[in-house]
Amino acid sequence: MEQIINLIAFLLVIIGAINWGLVGVSGFDLVTYITPDYPQIEKIIKILVGIAGIYVAYILYQHMMNANKKETTKPPAALVTAKTVVA
Repeated sequence: MEQIINLIAFLLVIIGAINWGLVGVSGFDLVTYITPDYPQIEKIIKILVGIAGIYVAYILYQHMMNANKKETTKPPAALVTAKTVVA
């Protein structure tokens, strides 16, 4: 289930990035174009993209913190080599 949520969030972030790229380059808002007569749906899509961006940033932060913990708990290579030589 978590993988599905992560995938959906990642896809929403990509859609949001593409949309903002189009807005920046040409002033074309893809979400507004897709939902011309439904401003409520447009707003919901944009809110979901924003929430997905925050979620993906949080997941990346957790991943970076876990990677840092693994690096700090490893013994230095010199100690590992010294133990091998003594044994």
